[in-house]
Amino acid sequence: SPGLRGLLLVDLGISFLGMASWSTAVAYLEEVLAVRAANNGWLQAAMGLTGALGSRGVARFRDTSRLRWGLLGLIALSYLGLGASQTQSALVVCWMLRGLGIGAFMVLMSQQIAREVPSSHMGRVQAAWEQSVLLACLAGSLVTPWLLRELGALAAFRLYGWAFLTGYLLALVHSLRRWGAASDASPTVR
Repeated sequence: SPGLRGLLLVDLGISFLGMASWSTAVAYLEEVLAVRAANNGWLQAAMGLTGALGSRGVARFRDTSRLRWGLLGLIALSYLGLGASQTQSALVVCWMLRGLGIGAFMVLMSQQIAREVPSSHMGRVQAAWEQSVLLACLAGSLVTPWLLRELGALAAFRLYGWAFLTGYLLALVHSLRRWGAASDASPTVR
């Protein structure tokens, strides 16, 4: 369905940038923040904690397009913050925001897949979805060494933030146009 195709694109973008940013984090810690790369464990722990909180807490809210756009906006904000972080604490906070948004969004995405895909096709859909996501993760990992060599860790993080924000805004404009066209096509009641 068009809704699932859109969600797949979002998941591919999150997976690609997620793996690229994870691969860049170690270099960022050493090059920009001048701390040991071993501190990346704090990032993973922070994201794991808030990801779990996000996946549990999202059940308290009604699944609306406003909630989804808000979560994607939170993820975009976290990516923009990564490139602006000048301390390890600031980087951890950005990683926490990222975990919160991604954890909650993944639950909503899984629920929509379960609503739209018949149980007889669920295995094939999940396998194809996961294969696509793994390929996006592979691409994110493969592009990282080149970006680090050509741009450096700081510019790479800034690129991730601007790329996610651009994708977010393009998708939002597309969604608003589609919503506007659908409301124009609906009959008016007098």
